[in-house]
Amino acid sequence: MNKIKKTKNKIRSFLKDIYLKNSAISLYQIFKIFIKKINEDEIFERSLAVAFSFTLGAFPFIIFLFALIPYINIFIPEINSEKIMIFLSQIMPSNMYEITKGTILDLVSIKRGGLLSFGVLAALFLSTNGFNTLIKTFNSCYKLDEKRGFLQTRFIALVLTLIFIIVAIFSILLST
Repeated sequence: MNKIKKTKNKIRSFLKDIYLKNSAISLYQIFKIFIKKINEDEIFERSLAVAFSFTLGAFPFIIFLFALIPYINIFIPEINSEKIMIFLSQIMPSNMYEITKGTILDLVSIKRGGLLSFGVLAALFLSTNGFNTLIKTFNSCYKLDEKRGFLQTRFIALVLTLIFIIVAIFSILLST
């Protein structure tokens, strides 16, 4: 324990001796202010809330995208189940890919209207929750009051979600 205190004191005194160009405060003071602001603005709690919201929305979003693939193939023939499986085999760990390969292949090759309608509603609701949480987090970090109404905020979150979907589709197109 004594050795840890000595090391901590050495690091503290080292950082107190370092000053940035044209600055009156030391690197130690900068770190101290940085840590204080992280705690005051509840950065960790906010980042956990955003991560949770996006994780919760990720699974219905993935189901929706997989259910949408057989329909996209009509308009964009470059996206087919074979290319999707190749893409997934490149980005997923091999053990996980082998376990989920059959289910994913079934999802991307057979048209399912019911799964698509459920998937789109669940994905849009939960994905917009993720972007809505992100908007609230940025507003609170910048100490802004939300002047938009509930529906307008949801609409902005929906637009961000749709942009994300388009980016995901183009990333699949460009990777093949």
